[in-house]
Amino acid sequence: IISFFMVGLLSWMQQLLKEYFRAGITFLFFVICGYYITLQIMDFLEQFWKINTNKKQVVFFDGTRNCEVQALVDTGNMLCDPITGRPVHIISNKAIKKFIEYNEEMKIRYIPYCTIANKESVGPILKIDKMNIQGKYEIEHPLLGISECEQFGNGTYEMILNPKDL
Repeated sequence: IISFFMVGLLSWMQQLLKEYFRAGITFLFFVICGYYITLQIMDFLEQFWKINTNKKQVVFFDGTRNCEVQALVDTGNMLCDPITGRPVHIISNKAIKKFIEYNEEMKIRYIPYCTIANKESVGPILKIDKMNIQGKYEIEHPLLGISECEQFGNGTYEMILNPKDL
């Protein structure tokens, strides 16, 4: 009985609002589409904001030399020196070359590592005097792992920071 009355009520409303029905459906369609487009834009902006908050300005100091690079805090960077247990920050080959020149008196050691692609190898690390991150964190004698890559993130950053030092 209730469904009979509901059908009658809906038929009566359709007759009464017939001229507004097409405009109402069109309006409702655009409202729903606008809602989903707005959600996608908000998700994109949130991801963009998270990426930019992970970028840091880093200054290295070794003796009288210093160098400034863009870095990315990578929560997936779990690389640590197996001897000391200290975190290792990865620097691009290009950035380290503009900072220091390799010579025999530098104490370069090699540590094992594994990449996301499950590539296992050994890589060089060296210890410098200090590193300053955004003027907030100063790390004494940090360990830098020297990457074979010339740059990271299509050139947007030159170093991958280990979050354990932050």
